[in-house]
Amino acid sequence: MSLMKHTQLQAVLIGLLVTAGISTLPGFLCQAEARGPSAKNVSITIGKLKEGIKKHEGKILESADQEMTVLEELELLDKKLLKQRQKIDKLNQDLKDQAQLLARKDKELKDAEIQRDKILQHLQKRLRAFYLMGETGILNVTFSNKTLPELMLFSDAFEQLVTYDQSVIDEYRATVNELQRVKHAQELENALLQEFIRQAEEEKQALHQMHSDKESLMKRIKTQQGLYKLALKEMHKEESNLNKTLAKIKRNAEIKKRAFQLHKKKHVKPVKGKLVVRFGEIIQDGLFKGEKAKGITIATAKGAAVHAIFKGKVAFAGYKRGFGNTVVIDHGFKYFTVTSHLDTIVVEEGDRVKKGTLIGSTGDMATLFTKGLYFEIRIGSKQQDPLKWLKPGSY
Repeated sequence: MSLMKHTQLQAVLIGLLVTAGISTLPGFLCQAEARGPSAKNVSITIGKLKEGIKKHEGKILESADQEMTVLEELELLDKKLLKQRQKIDKLNQDLKDQAQLLARKDKELKDAEIQRDKILQHLQKRLRAFYLMGETGILNVTFSNKTLPELMLFSDAFEQLVTYDQSVIDEYRATVNELQRVKHAQELENALLQEFIRQAEEEKQALHQMHSDKESLMKRIKTQQGLYKLALKEMHKEESNLNKTLAKIKRNAEIKKRAFQLHKKKHVKPVKGKLVVRFGEIIQDGLFKGEKAKGITIATAKGAAVHAIFKGKVAFAGYKRGFGNTVVIDHGFKYFTVTSHLDTIVVEEGDRVKKGTLIGSTGDMATLFTKGLYFEIRIGSKQQDPLKWLKPGSY
């Protein structure tokens, strides 16, 4: 892709993304990360991107419609140009015919003028001879070797010839005048044809300019349409990447939520000691004597450190009637651990804890309730057997 085309594509993308409420294409994931890689943030970004894609698809359709309109206009212009070319060709042919006609008329005119001049010269000779001969009178008759009737006949014949020559001259003069008139008319018609051709050429040039403008517009439309398609392709690609990111975020979130479950039989024990009451056993002493144990009880040394078995958030830390000092940790996805009969508590409600974080210690307090530290694992409000969740051999 050329630098100019890349720049145009970038401009189209930025314009679209700003319209969609997004800053820049490469910044989509950065925006999500800046706000935190949450499914909600990425979903919002995908939503905006889809809106932008929809608008962009509309622009592609608009440019396609515009392209069809321009194509129709170009087709009409092509037809007009064809008619104009045919018109100019006919005018040029008419001009050519007119030029040939003018050439013929000009030749006829020259021939008529030459013939007229010849007859005029011939007539002048006759007139000179007639003048030299003079009128038929007494002297002509007296000194001529011809008789009077012969002289009279010759005089009449000569006058008739002169009169005939004069009529021929008049006829040729009329012919020349007519030819000159026709030639002048042809010259006027020729000038008119040339004006028509000039106007037709101007119209042809105007049509060519319109055609050129429409072709330029078509190129711009195609370029713009191509950029829209490239932008749309990039946006679909980014949408796909965002969908993958969203799926990954959801998958990671699901893994985080199910992390406690995924660590089943891998959890560390909460305290060192000896198991004295199993889950489901009948409690033999203490406040809950005779009831089924809903957790396990671990006998420990005095002051034994008690730890969180997995990361989570302290949902409760304090005294609970019937349980004594108690820490409840929310491990997510409705998984909770309940640790009771503590002598001391070193965490507070809202604290974040990790696996192995110290939450308290045992002491004399435990013996007031039962034989040791009480520990539960719950899913929601339903108690589970802790031994099935802790590492085998923990107790």
